[in-house]
Order: sequence, then structure tokens, then C-alpha cells
Amino acid sequence: GMEPGAETHRFTLKAGDIAYIPRGIYHQAHASEALSLHITLGAMIKTWCELMLEAVSEVGLREVALRRALPVGFETGNFDRAEVEKEFRQLAHQMVDQLDFETAARGFAREFARTRHWVLTDQLVQMSEVSGVSGDSIVVARSGGTTLVERFADKVVVYHLNRGIEFPLHAEQSLHSILSGVEIRVADIQGNIDLAGKIALARRLIEEGLLRMIPAGL
Repeated sequence: GMEPGAETHRFTLKAGDIAYIPRGIYHQAHASEALSLHITLGAMIKTWCELMLEAVSEVGLREVALRRALPVGFETGNFDRAEVEKEFRQLAHQMVDQLDFETAARGFAREFARTRHWVLTDQLVQMSEVSGVSGDSIVVARSGGTTLVERFADKVVVYHLNRGIEFPLHAEQSLHSILSGVEIRVADIQGNIDLAGKIALARRLIEEGLLRMIPAGL
């Protein structure tokens, strides 16, 4: 493991104090003899290394040479090192030429949306009232999670809660409108779909946990 360097700062946090420690700075906290409580907040990040690994994994799905078995004896060290290292370097160069940034970035975005946890407050109530959605209903996208809307040649896919939900291509503008995070009247949803289509879209998104209906008068 990594060994810490020489100590550079030592300080005591008192009630109300906040200490910001940049990512990668080695630190250690100790409680004093007095009763104390502290809360640590960390930012979720992804690294270039993780993106590269995603890109390499994607190339492996396309390139048969990367899926070939290692030579017999590799596990025990009983193999021709010079020959295997030569092939290793050839494959590495071949891989660099085939890395696809756009595919890797999309894969990252999908995974991020898929693995973020949502708390679907009052979802059972929303489901019980979904049949009452009309053009005058006010709806709003749920907050607190991650939703990714991706366009393909013949469809639009919304990635949410560990799944991808498919919609026809003509619903793309309406999806962005209704999922904007702003409260909106169903009849005012933008896009090239009629009122019945807007109502159907709102109901589907409520059922999927992406949208919630705001009761009248609130």
C-alpha cells in the first residue's frame, strides 16, 4: 500500500467548522477525549483509468483476438516470455487504434444512470391515481436520481432504475419536456404528439417512477 509522507498540518475542528480535503490527500482523523460527532461528505467521481477500462472492454467485445485464451502454462510461468510479450504489445497497439471514445462515454453514462438509487416516495399512491391523469394534471419529474435519455436511429431509450425504457422516436421532444424537472401541465407538454399521447406518456412515466403527479391545490 501507499505510505504516507511527512505530516504537514495538524488541527482541531470545533463545532461548526468545516475542513475541505482535496481528493488524493492522505489524512487521518482522531476523536478527542470529549464526546464528538463529525460527518464526512465525499464527491463521487470517475477516473480516466476507469474510462479507459470501459473502452478496452468494449473493444474486447468486438475484437476476437483479445478474447483468445492465454497460452498453456501462463498461470505457472512455464511459457515463452519473449513471444507472449511480443503478442501482448502488438495487441496493445491494435487496441489503441480501435478505442472508441463515444461508445465508452455512452456506456459510462448508462451505467451511472442505472446504478443510482432512487427513493420513490408515495409511489403506491401515485400508481393508484394514475388513471385519473388528464390534460389538466400537473406533473413533475422526480428528483434525487439520475435519468439518461438516449436517441437511436429508430427509438428513444430512457435509462433509469436498472433498466432501459423504450419509446418511439417521435416522443423524444416530449420526453425532454416532461422530464425537465419543471412542473408542467400535461396538455402543455411540448412535442409532436396529440393530447391522448401526452396523457399516455405521463401515465407511463408515473408508473415507471420517473414522474409524479402533483395534487390539485398544492
